Amino acid sequence: MWEGIKWGPWVVVAASMFMELAGGHVYLFGKYSDELKFTLFSDDSNAQTRIQGMALAANIGNYLPFAGPFYDSRWGGPTSCAIVGILFTFPGYLLLYMAADGMDTPYPVLLILCGMWGHGSSYYNSAAIATCVRNFPQHRGIVVGLLSSFFGLSASVMVQGYYAWFKPSDLEGDYSPAEIEVHDSEGAAIFLLFLAIATTAIAMVSAVFIRKTEPVRPSRDTTLRFRFCQIIVTLSALLVMINSIVFAVRDESPGKGSPFETATIYILLVLLISLMLVPCGSKNESSERSKYTEIEENSSPAEEIDDDEVTIANTRPEYTASEALRRVDFYLLFFSLIPIMGGGLTVTNNIAQIAKARGYENITDVLIQMMSVFNCFSRMATGALSDYLEGTVPRPFFLTGILVLMGLAHILLLLPYDAVILPGSSLAAFAYGSIWAIYPTLLSEMFGLQSFATLYTICVLAATIGSLSYSTFLSASIYESHQNDDGDCFGVQCYRVTHIVVAVSTAVGVVLSLVLYGRVRYLYKGGYPTDLCEDQRDVAEPEECSNILRLGETRTA
Repeated sequence: MWEGIKWGPWVVVAASMFMELAGGHVYLFGKYSDELKFTLFSDDSNAQTRIQGMALAANIGNYLPFAGPFYDSRWGGPTSCAIVGILFTFPGYLLLYMAADGMDTPYPVLLILCGMWGHGSSYYNSAAIATCVRNFPQHRGIVVGLLSSFFGLSASVMVQGYYAWFKPSDLEGDYSPAEIEVHDSEGAAIFLLFLAIATTAIAMVSAVFIRKTEPVRPSRDTTLRFRFCQIIVTLSALLVMINSIVFAVRDESPGKGSPFETATIYILLVLLISLMLVPCGSKNESSERSKYTEIEENSSPAEEIDDDEVTIANTRPEYTASEALRRVDFYLLFFSLIPIMGGGLTVTNNIAQIAKARGYENITDVLIQMMSVFNCFSRMATGALSDYLEGTVPRPFFLTGILVLMGLAHILLLLPYDAVILPGSSLAAFAYGSIWAIYPTLLSEMFGLQSFATLYTICVLAATIGSLSYSTFLSASIYESHQNDDGDCFGVQCYRVTHIVVAVSTAVGVVLSLVLYGRVRYLYKGGYPTDLCEDQRDVAEPEECSNILRLGETRTA
């Protein structure tokens, strides 16, 4: 049963999912930030500003584009990348725990610590995504969607552990607000220590098994194994959503000692452990390469291709990072990502205030969990669908469709009807999740795998730009211009201008994505024929020809 799986590609998939579980901690901060605010800044009148600064430092750390270039460097690779992530994450959380436990720590140091564990997450993500994309070149959409969905879901999984093991239950009786805050903050510090130990342990064990293997070819066995992984993620997401809805209906807060919360976390643990079954019975099928994979990974000459086995070999140019950054195509993709990522993060970061402004403050937890589930499902569904329709619908059209969905989401939230908040926020989460399954796959098709990890992390900067532009600066200034003396804002006007700007930006993104397709459509029509590249006549992009001729790739009809 276990024969031949030690370093097989399915061991890598299972280990990568656990690596993403460790990396998704970056989305956890909002779950315990209120308790941490009281612990660290109980006597500070600027406590909210300070805790928001710590959240921003963590996001900036996560989006810094250093993990990808390190992965692609001579010192890089999945294991080295994971080790560097540990060196950032473990001391970041450990020292933050010591600060929450009473150690006198200056605020700038707290910002650095948050930036450290945020940056460590990017190394975990790069190690998992870049390696699996190389191991599954003909299943890029599925594998990227699966891993990114687990990365997004991991925060919801870990927060169940916080609720079950660390968060104190609600006090019963008459207590002052100060006493309630002290009680609620008791679990935040120890949870930071738990994150330091748990994420490090998971990453260390996973790193041992994440390796570059022989590329895997399509087969029924491959489909069934991916389907099993998708079922595990789906069940986990549904369990988290049901848990949230139950507590919302019962008008209770989850906390330590709750039987339902305890049952939820142990069922989740069983589901996670079942991922170890993914490699069982594998026959090392990856040694049987498809001819397409031989061309892409080994640059085999066209004359070695057996025409009886392969009809058309798609051209996939290989670019270095510097070559890709000199191309217009890269920037068309990059600027198309900004309204999607920025629009999604605007809704995600402000959903509590958006709900309060619309009078739905009492269902904020349900909205958050629904967005988490739609975010998760969209990553899996869009990645798998883009692979399934690969020969019919070019992947740049998925980018266009996601931009349309994000624009529709903000138009819905713009309408003066309170009932639109649930479908609007869910649609925004769906679009935001979908892009994390599409753009890495699109990157690998446009620029190859030579510098994939570097380009992947550079594109993540689009999330930083979008978040700062739409969420941090625009939405905050509009909200504050309409707030009352108590600092609250009620009504559609609180975010009206923000939704309009994002919707218009997505329309611009649609145009950019269509221009992008016009420039790279050859990739989805069999690639450049080599005979046209011999003298580069009638070819609009001669640089593509140099790449094709250099790799010895061709189109065989």
